[in-house]
Amino acid sequence: MCGQAGAFAIASLDDRPDVAYLDEQAEGRLRSDVAALWRTWDTLRSVALPRDLSIALLKAREWLT
Repeated sequence: MCGQAGAFAIASLDDRPDVAYLDEQAEGRLRSDVAALWRTWDTLRSVALPRDLSIALLKAREWLT
């Protein structure tokens, strides 16, 4: 499933190519090939709830009270 391989962050700077940091079990690593990570990010954003709906959903869960 998309996005379950671990946390990542993509840094975009005006004067340099994008670079990504991947947080893996043993260590973090940098990656310059970020096209696949951008696709993952776009997919996750397309299925995520808006912030207020996410908060409402979490508050409605009995296990959080």
